[in-house]
Amino acid sequence: MLVVLVFFVTFFLLVCVMLRRNALKDRAHFENQDLLYLGNRNYSLLYETLMGITIEATQERWYTQMVTKGQKIAGSKEFGTNVININDPELIKHITIKDFDHFIDRREFEMPKEEILFGKMLFSLKGQTWRNFRTTISPAFTSSKVKRLYPLFMKSGHSMIKYLTAFSGQEINFTNVIPKFTIDVISTAVCGIESNSFELDEPSMVEQMSRRMELAFGGVQVLKLLLVMCFPAVGNLFKMSFFDKEAEHFFMHAITQTIRAREANPGGKQDDFVQLMLEGRKGLDKKKEDGEENGGGSKSVVFLDDVHIVANCVLFILAGHATTHIGIVFALYALATHPEIQDRLRREIEDGLKKEGVKTDEGEFLSYDGLHALKYMDMVINETLRLYPPTTAFDRGCCKAYTIPGTNFTLRKGQGVLFPVFSLHRDPRFWPNPLKFDPERFSEENKHTINPYAYIPFGAGNRQCIGMRFASSEVKLGVAMLVYHFNLEPSANTTIPMKFANANTLKPKYGMKIKISRIPRS
Repeated sequence: MLVVLVFFVTFFLLVCVMLRRNALKDRAHFENQDLLYLGNRNYSLLYETLMGITIEATQERWYTQMVTKGQKIAGSKEFGTNVININDPELIKHITIKDFDHFIDRREFEMPKEEILFGKMLFSLKGQTWRNFRTTISPAFTSSKVKRLYPLFMKSGHSMIKYLTAFSGQEINFTNVIPKFTIDVISTAVCGIESNSFELDEPSMVEQMSRRMELAFGGVQVLKLLLVMCFPAVGNLFKMSFFDKEAEHFFMHAITQTIRAREANPGGKQDDFVQLMLEGRKGLDKKKEDGEENGGGSKSVVFLDDVHIVANCVLFILAGHATTHIGIVFALYALATHPEIQDRLRREIEDGLKKEGVKTDEGEFLSYDGLHALKYMDMVINETLRLYPPTTAFDRGCCKAYTIPGTNFTLRKGQGVLFPVFSLHRDPRFWPNPLKFDPERFSEENKHTINPYAYIPFGAGNRQCIGMRFASSEVKLGVAMLVYHFNLEPSANTTIPMKFANANTLKPKYGMKIKISRIPRS
């Protein structure tokens, strides 16, 4: 044990020395082109993780440095590649919309051999393969598709309300409760796995495995992620991968079983993501046959094997669970600490229910159209995602040489661009009094003043979050049902002001502890 410890400490120190030495070269590379150099992100990640400094704090420090020095772009090094940090909405528009053909892909990472799923997930795909795959799965996320799934959302919501009613008058840690709701919705919608989380004393198997997969992107696991991405040879030597292998095997087995069952019973009427992928696979197989028969090729047709299907089911379970539940949790925090906003939202929900209520076996609540007719709800959720964006940054990879408009700096193929969402959303140049929770920013009277590329919680352009409508509906319903049935107020253990955990998605450091009181309803 001591030998292993000495090995890893020695290896860690060597990595630090290498990163520090390389940082001097990186600084010279950018400063020789009259570009501000912010630092080596790899070195920062190591330091932050060990010292308990959040990723958001470092992003804010770098962002402030750029703004103070009047720089729209600045250089840094991250995961072995040079990266340009952008804090200007107009440049974000250029890169994600106008000049998208230069930035079709995300940044490229070398995958360790042990990694089965990561490289086959939608966000890892590139070029025409990405285009074809996104086209194949896009119908799963249209408004009409989400509307068909809405009864499932409601069923899970009613289960949540029933579960919480037993705790009326008490403090609830919503970081433990909301994941049950989101995992019930997303696991059924994606692959027909019913987790029934609110009926179990312990977290369901799907929830447990999802949390283990999420660990790849937070806490001390960031060190492992950094090691695997920067030194894939070392990752291969020690058979390391991004995701927990037991959790990976669980999803591989469960979803593959679902695929085999669907193939054995093609007449079934399932309405989920797996079924859509299987239908897409049939269509692609037909295209390939036609191509061969007609002497044509099928190079532009993406291959949908079982692993591709499983990988993207896992992606949407993780994305729909990890980020969506955080959106609900922060909305509840904002409403509990702003009772006047909570009361106004509750009145809107009550009025909406009188006009657009729908009854199910579990109870009555707003219809899909009724939920999306709530204007103040839109304002509240938009402001929550501004102040507390679950994804604090997103990137693009340069796929052909690109000179950044207004500069002499040319990005080479393979280099990356990083957009600091968290800091953009709190920049006083775009948001007066940015730390104030104020839904009125998004009112009909005020929303025309918002720069759309200074508000990018779901990303921007063709590679923005494909599940945006799904996530938005899930967040709105979760918040609406909780506010309608419960009064929310801070408890003695509510963290005010909010402190964030050191993770790759925005999370409260000490959970989200709020007192709930059931509102009598007939």
